[in-house]
Amino acid sequence: MGDKEDVDTRLEFMSEYILKSLKLKIEKWTKFITGDERHLLYKFFDMPKFEVIVFRLNTSGLLTCSTTFPPISRGKMVYFLRNSDQKITQSNFRTTLTIGEMSGNVLMDLSVMADEVIGPLLCNPENQKGWPKIVKNDMKRHVNELRNLMHQLKGDMSSQIMLPMPEGVENIYHAEAKLKER
Repeated sequence: MGDKEDVDTRLEFMSEYILKSLKLKIEKWTKFITGDERHLLYKFFDMPKFEVIVFRLNTSGLLTCSTTFPPISRGKMVYFLRNSDQKITQSNFRTTLTIGEMSGNVLMDLSVMADEVIGPLLCNPENQKGWPKIVKNDMKRHVNELRNLMHQLKGDMSSQIMLPMPEGVENIYHAEAKLKER
């Protein structure tokens, strides 16, 4: 590499993140950045119509990118999402991009999202202030149905029978903890 001024900090930042996240060697990035797909990366930087760029390994083990999420992916993906309609420059890329990762198992990601984000967010009494009681109960029921559906689908995918958990099952754990305290 030449002088520090010649280094594109956007590419340096992306390469470090992608290499760490996908556990790749620098040779994979070098091969990618010297290939034809690098033009897509520069289009993503310059054209606001491209909202996301997704990096993953193809079946040959080569690093690839696209401006859409693939319908089916067997491995981990790293994505960079544009936050605004402005051009991504070396001075604004840290505030203009949102970074994320997705595993190859989208159903597992969705299940974790339902269990650890959506459920606690919608069922938290602090977030339900001002809601009528019927809406609170309906929300809890729908969240429980979503969680149960996710668990059943995971069971179907792994050829196991997974029964839905009844509503209020978390109360058992609270009662157990109280009994242990005595």
